[in-house]
Amino acid sequence: MKTPRTEISIHGDGAAEILDCLQKGFNVEILSTDEDDDSVVKVQESCYWRTAVTPGSLLMGFRLKHDLTQNDLAERSGIAQVMISEYETGKRKLTMKAASKFAKALGEAPEKFFP
Repeated sequence: MKTPRTEISIHGDGAAEILDCLQKGFNVEILSTDEDDDSVVKVQESCYWRTAVTPGSLLMGFRLKHDLTQNDLAERSGIAQVMISEYETGKRKLTMKAASKFAKALGEAPEKFFP
C-alpha cells in the first residue's frame, strides 16, 4: 500500500519558519524552490497520476466532493450501489454510458472520470 502524500506550497514572509516547524514534526521533501520552478511537473505527468488515478478513484472523488454516499449516488443515477462500489474499486470497468449517468447525477462532465 502506498503511503498517502500531501503537497503544500509556502510563499512569502514567514515561509522559512513554517517550513522549519513542519520539518520538526513530519518527513518533509522539498520538491521545488523559487529558483527551480521550471522543474515543477504537472500532476497529470507525474508517476502518481499515471499509476494511482483511475476512473473509479475519480468517480469516488467526485462523489465525495458532492458529499454523497454510494446509496445517494445510486438513487440519483439509477445505477445500483453494488455496481458503484465495483466501479470505484476497479472491479468493473467504467463505461462512457455509466459515466454519463454519473455525470448527470453529479453535475459534472463525463470526460472528468477518465484520466
